Amino acid sequence: MKKSIEFKEKLINSIECGDKTQTVRVIKANPLDNSKTIERSLELHKFHKAKDYESYPVLQELLNRCKYRVGDTLNINGSSVKLEITKMSINRMRDLDYDQLKKEGLASFPSPKIKNSFTYYDYIENQYSCISLYESYTTLMHLCYVFSVVVNNPFVFVYEFKIVE
Repeated sequence: MKKSIEFKEKLINSIECGDKTQTVRVIKANPLDNSKTIERSLELHKFHKAKDYESYPVLQELLNRCKYRVGDTLNINGSSVKLEITKMSINRMRDLDYDQLKKEGLASFPSPKIKNSFTYYDYIENQYSCISLYESYTTLMHLCYVFSVVVNNPFVFVYEFKIVE
């Protein structure tokens, strides 16, 4: 079965340039989810530097909801580019670090006012006005998902990918 994935046009350009090598997708909430248990499981997983989620049944259950798996080849809707999922993880949206956010390929340019600083793209206002990478990422998430989804469901699948022929 062929799988597809959607990206905003500006992000497709980032993929084609090689700047975007990851996408983050909000995990659909389940009324039976216990956020505190999920958070604790993620903390333990990180603390033990676990390579997989086998020892964490709560996280295994979340994995059962993921749309894509490592090794899947995806067609980008509206593009001839194909991607292969190379890595997948579960995270809290607020815990994504700078290196992970850089893989999102968010648009930026050097700030004319502050040396060694950047201005980032605001995906809602369609202009370069964000002062941080995280602020730019937040505007993108709010554009892609209803605000309440982002606020009420803080867990995400993080998919790393590469372009394939």
